[in-house]
Amino acid sequence: MAKEKRLSTTLRKLHYYAVLCPNAISQKAALAALTGPQDCVQKMVTEYTRRRKLVLDQLDKIEYLSYTKPKGTFYVFPNFSTYQKLDKALATHLLKAAGVVTAPGSGFGKAGEGHLRISYSVSYEQVKRARFGMHTKSSFALILSGRQFMTNLRCAYARQPNTPTNFTSK
Repeated sequence: MAKEKRLSTTLRKLHYYAVLCPNAISQKAALAALTGPQDCVQKMVTEYTRRRKLVLDQLDKIEYLSYTKPKGTFYVFPNFSTYQKLDKALATHLLKAAGVVTAPGSGFGKAGEGHLRISYSVSYEQVKRARFGMHTKSSFALILSGRQFMTNLRCAYARQPNTPTNFTSK
């Protein structure tokens, strides 16, 4: 990792104390979280399940879109490469056109190229607003009307100078 032995030794110490030796208050907090009342956990699971269902119901409306149903996370990682191979360009467009933030899959490695990470960690109302907001001006229009949105997206990109346009057609 580090070329100089002195720096390497210092970095190892820092790693050891930061990762392997949690302080007492962190240990007590972890114990309280594991042994205390768990009713709030079930409420959170129920709420995240409700948000996930809202997002997945909309994704299911998009023809040729694939994803693995999330089981223990608060995001979904659909593959949009059938429509647009440049995930960064698509994420940027969704942000600018709809105000919807997604993370380009390529940021998670080569296997993520063509994917977008869509989080549902925000409130149900925010997820719902994004969904309907995209229907009228934006990114979940991508989700609500799949193929039609991609047609509109192709046209929008064609009108913009210096924009990659390698959309694939069906």
